Amino acid sequence: MRKRLPVDRTTRSGKGWMIGTLVVAMIFAIPGHPTLWAQQVPPIVGERPGYGESTLTVPPGFVQVEMGYTFFRQDPLDQQTIGELLIRFPLTDRIELRLLGNSYLVQKTNRGNPVEGMEDAGVGVKFQLSRSTGSRFDLMHPQTVLIVGTTIPTGNRAFRAGKPQPSVKFGIEYPLNDRFSVNAFFNGDWSVDGDRYTTQWSSSFSVGANLTETLSSFVEVYGIFPMAEGLEQTGFVDGGVTYLFNDNLAWDVHAGWQVLGEGNGFFIGSGLIARF
Repeated sequence: MRKRLPVDRTTRSGKGWMIGTLVVAMIFAIPGHPTLWAQQVPPIVGERPGYGESTLTVPPGFVQVEMGYTFFRQDPLDQQTIGELLIRFPLTDRIELRLLGNSYLVQKTNRGNPVEGMEDAGVGVKFQLSRSTGSRFDLMHPQTVLIVGTTIPTGNRAFRAGKPQPSVKFGIEYPLNDRFSVNAFFNGDWSVDGDRYTTQWSSSFSVGANLTETLSSFVEVYGIFPMAEGLEQTGFVDGGVTYLFNDNLAWDVHAGWQVLGEGNGFFIGSGLIARF
């Protein structure tokens, strides 16, 4: 879960934009920057690093940048995603615009040369439907969000879809007390298979914990259920920690293991979240 920090796929040019964005984000996120500290807002909450999203939107007056790297192995495939760029712009206090730069993707099998290039970009909108009341469990007052979006066919030929691929996600979260919360997401994705769309459902459930004022953690289980013939269901268990440098800059590490489906997959990664 995006771990309610309450105290909640590269060429040289590809690396350049990622590093440049990171430098700008960190400059604006340093302690004492007047744009940040002139406003009293909750500490930063990211959509990474788990499979699910957060149930919060970015506060008005800020722009949030999220990026990272993940290595995934499922024999005979090794895959690296470099970038994982997401930029979030608040439109109101409960609605945000989302631009997905996605990643520079490198895929390699033990039977051939690497295939690499940019993935399709994407755009979406996130709506916060309801907010929880306080930090205690209240069955009738969960925190809920709806995220709608689509990819845009802009990526490298090896990874570009022929048409936009829409998705919808519904999330619900309950605080249990001051330290723990639970989060579930239910997702639908429509991908292009030849001249027609096929559906893939997925869901996740996670538990988040605030270990200290600056360190939080999560444990998550998620499953992916493609409806296309010949594709099997897969499931993973993952977890990680997020460290809050200040209210506007956080760093995460995460890892996961495959527990459902053929193969013995695992992944490990890290990333940054900055708000300015």
